[in-house]
Amino acid sequence: ENQNKQKDKSCIFLIMADKHLLRKLSPEGITCHAFSPARDQVAVCPNSSEIHIYKVLGADPLKWRKTDVLTDQHTDLVSCLDWSAKNEIISGSHDTNVFVWTFKEDAWSPKLVILKSTKNRAIHSVEWNHRGDKFVACNGAKQVFIGMFESANGWYYATDLKVPHKGSILNAKFDGSGHAVVTCSIDNTVRVTSCFEEEIDKADGNGTFGSITSKGEEL
Repeated sequence: ENQNKQKDKSCIFLIMADKHLLRKLSPEGITCHAFSPARDQVAVCPNSSEIHIYKVLGADPLKWRKTDVLTDQHTDLVSCLDWSAKNEIISGSHDTNVFVWTFKEDAWSPKLVILKSTKNRAIHSVEWNHRGDKFVACNGAKQVFIGMFESANGWYYATDLKVPHKGSILNAKFDGSGHAVVTCSIDNTVRVTSCFEEEIDKADGNGTFGSITSKGEEL
């Protein structure tokens, strides 16, 4: 119970923090943020191409210390962040790129995601599934990408799900099973599309879409 209370207090830091705390992090504002699984760290974009990592100090959820600044990868505004259950950060930017950051040997190491796309538009949203082994990203070119790590080649790659939106896609989210993704667009539509991946997903039947084993099917 105490641990849950600590997590709730940590969330208050950005969700209900006062203006002084936010100005202390970034006078220019915060574009996006993502909490670590334990809620004791947070990644924020201070309205720039950088990602700043903060860690809570002791038991006080309102005292945080900057531990890392992730630079030299994105060349434009970082527009979206997510932190996986496997302790990896995914970032998307207006520079059209997506990176996955892995913490090893006391440092964050980036890997560029290979997006199988011929259209260069800003990335609007990124999200990991509940296991942290698959992600979704969407952009301003009406594209939704489903990606994962390919161990044989040692890289992250993502393919276009070909969701038939007629306008820029603003956000994309997995359902609880990770077998379907919901997207919303400036074309005034919301679509639900299957995204089952045989390599990592299991048709376990959990949740509304847990038994789905197709990919790219409009639901």
